[in-house]
This record gives sequence, C-alpha cells and structure tokens, in this order.
Amino acid sequence: MIQTTCFIAVCENLVNRLRRKFFKAILHQDIAWFDTNNSGELATKLFELDTTFSNLERFKEGTGDKIGLTIQYIAQSLGGFVIAFVFSWKLTLIMMSLTPFMIVCGSFMAKRAALVTKEEAKKYAEAGKIAEEALTSMKTVIAFNGQQYECERWGIVSFLCFSQEFLNLVNNKEERQVRQQSSRNRISLIFGCSNS
Repeated sequence: MIQTTCFIAVCENLVNRLRRKFFKAILHQDIAWFDTNNSGELATKLFELDTTFSNLERFKEGTGDKIGLTIQYIAQSLGGFVIAFVFSWKLTLIMMSLTPFMIVCGSFMAKRAALVTKEEAKKYAEAGKIAEEALTSMKTVIAFNGQQYECERWGIVSFLCFSQEFLNLVNNKEERQVRQQSSRNRISLIFGCSNS
C-alpha cells in the first residue's frame, strides 16, 4: 500500500508538470503553427480527464503504481526461478524453453494494442475537434440553421469511435481466450515432461 501511494503521488506530480510544459509550449508557438494544428485536438489532448481520450492520462495509467508492480513482478519471477532451480532443475529448464515463445507472443500483442490505441486516440481527437468547432461558433451554426448537420457530423465520428471500442473489446476477449488456452497447453506440456 505504501509502495502504491508513493508511486501514484510521484506520477500525479509528473503528469501535472507535463501538462504545464505542454501548455507553455503551445502558448509559445507561432501563429502559423495554429493553422496546421487544430486547437480542438490540442485541448482534447491536454484537458480531457477520461483515459480514453488523453495522451497524458494514458501516460499516467502506464506509470504510477504500474512501475512498482513491474519491479515487484520481476523480483517475484527471479525469486521463483531460483526456488524452481533448487527444487527441480530439469522441470525448470523445460519451463524456460517456453519463455522465448511467451515473450514473442506478448510483444506481438503489445504492439497490436498500441496500434489500436493510437487509432482510437485519432478518432476521439477528431470527434473533439468537431464538437469544439461547432460549440465555439454556435451563433454561426444557428444563423445558418446547421444544428442538424453538425449533430450528424459529430454523430458519425462518435459512432466510429464507439464501433472501434466495441471491436477492441471483442478482440481483447478473443485474445484472452487464446492466452488462456496457450497457458493450459504449456501447463500440460510441463506436467507431461515432468512425469516422463
């Protein structure tokens, strides 16, 4: 509990400093820079608190207590291998032969998840841009009777965001089932080799 509290406090401080530096960097840009970068996307990246949208919140999710847990898991794994070698070095060697396969599968799934997350962030930034564009020029939208058009335009983009999230959930469920089956197969192989 102390470990988690300390790492979360450090993470919050770090994210706060990153937000300030990001905002300061935006304020010091040339006017021409704002022609190529939409202020709606920047505002979404900077101030959105939901982890689905904000890169800074994703950074916060990836650090914080995760660093402490990573150190803890590495220590547990190394300790487990030492204990396993002491009790049954033959079985431990069999288990270690499967480790490269597990690392390759894990890195493939991590790369795929990063790609999906990047696409999702782009879509949400676009939805935020459309919403801010309509809200900041509300008088113009009302003057030209464009409320329905703006609602439809935002609805299409937000539906694409929702469908991307839904597909991600389905894919995550399938990946979880594959991982569980792979884990069962490894346990069966290790058990079979240990009995022979």
